[in-house]
Amino acid sequence: MNEDFKENRFPADEEESLPPVRTAIPWDNDEEEEEDADQSTEFRSQRVAVAAFNTRVDDLERRQREAEMALRDEKERRRAESRSGTLRILLSFAIGIAVLLALWLFVQSRTHQKDDAAAHEVHFYYNVTEQNTIKITAADSLNVNVLDIPAKMNGKDVTCIGANAFAGHFDLETAILPDSITEIGYNAFKDCKSLTDVRIPDSVETISYCAFFGCNTMQTIHLPASLTSVEYGMFGECFKLESIDIPSGVTTIDHGAFQSCTGLKKISLPDTLNKLGYDAFRDCKVLETIELPDSVTDIGTSVFSGCSSLKSVTIPKSTTTLASFIFKDCTSLKEAHIHEGVTAISDNTFERCPNLTIYGKAGSYAEKYAQEYGIPFAEEGQPEDGE
Repeated sequence: MNEDFKENRFPADEEESLPPVRTAIPWDNDEEEEEDADQSTEFRSQRVAVAAFNTRVDDLERRQREAEMALRDEKERRRAESRSGTLRILLSFAIGIAVLLALWLFVQSRTHQKDDAAAHEVHFYYNVTEQNTIKITAADSLNVNVLDIPAKMNGKDVTCIGANAFAGHFDLETAILPDSITEIGYNAFKDCKSLTDVRIPDSVETISYCAFFGCNTMQTIHLPASLTSVEYGMFGECFKLESIDIPSGVTTIDHGAFQSCTGLKKISLPDTLNKLGYDAFRDCKVLETIELPDSVTDIGTSVFSGCSSLKSVTIPKSTTTLASFIFKDCTSLKEAHIHEGVTAISDNTFERCPNLTIYGKAGSYAEKYAQEYGIPFAEEGQPEDGE
C-alpha cells in the first residue's frame, strides 16, 4: 500500500513547479478612499446636525430656566410688596391706636385731676366690717392727684384703709383722710412715688407696717397723738423725708421704720419710748444729732449703722447693753457718752468709727472697753488731753 501511494505521488520536480496559493484578493485603493471620504463627510454632517440640535435644545432649556427664574423673582417681588404693604397698613393702624390711646390717657388725666372733690369722683371698693363700718380696699383710678376719702359711704362710717388699698398709685400727690378713720392697713400707700402731703387725723390709732414705704417724695408727715407704735418699714426709703415728730405715747419704733431715709435731718423722740428695733435709722446719712430719751431700754442691732453724719450720741440711763453694729460706719461720730450703768458693749458696736472718743466715768465699764479696743477715753466733765 505504501508503495502504491508512493507511486501515485507527484514527482518532486512537479511539486516545485505548482503555482503558489493566492492569500488575498486585490482591490482598487482609489475607490476605497473615495468611499471612506464620503462616509467621513456624512458622519461630520451628522455630528454638526446633532451639535446644532443640542445647542438649540440647550438654548431652549436655558431660556426656559431664565423664564422660570424671572417668574419666581416676579412672584417674590409681588409677595414682598404685598408683605410690605400689609406691614405698612398694620404699622399705620398701630400708630393710630397709639395716638388714640395717648389722647385718651391725656383726656383721662385731665379729667381725673382734682381741684376739689366735686370736680371728679373716684370709685372706691370696700367691705362692710363686723362693726357695720366701711373698710376701703381699693380705688379704680391710678392717675388722680388728690384723694379725698369720704367720712361715710352708703350711710356707714369709713373707719379703715385696708392693706394695699392705694399701693402703687404713682400720680397721687395728696391724701386727705376723714376723722372717722381709726386704722391704716399695711402697705396702704406703699410706693406712692408722688405723695407729698398726707393728712392723718388724730382719730387714727393704728398705722400698720410699711404703710408709707417708698413714698420717696414725701418731706414731712404728721402722726396722730393716739399712735402707740411706729411699725417696721413704715417710712422706709422715704428719701426726701426731712423731719418728723414722734408723738407722746409711742413706745416702740420697730425695725427698719426709717431705714434709708437719706434726707432725714431731724427727729423728735418722746419720753414714752422704750424700744428701738434693729435698723430703725440705718443709713439715715444726713442725720447729725438725735436725743435718745432715758426711757429707752432696748437699742437693737445696727440701729444707727451707716449714719455717716451723726456726730454725738448719749446712751439713755435705762440702757445697760449695747448690741452689735449699733454705730457701725458712723464715720463722723466724735462723742459717745456712756453712763456707768452700761455693763456690756459688743466688740463691734463702734466698728469703723475712726474719730470716736468715749466719754464716761473713770473706772467704769465704758473706760475698760475703750482701753481694750484702743478708743480714746475722756472722763465726763473733764477736759480732754491737750485742751
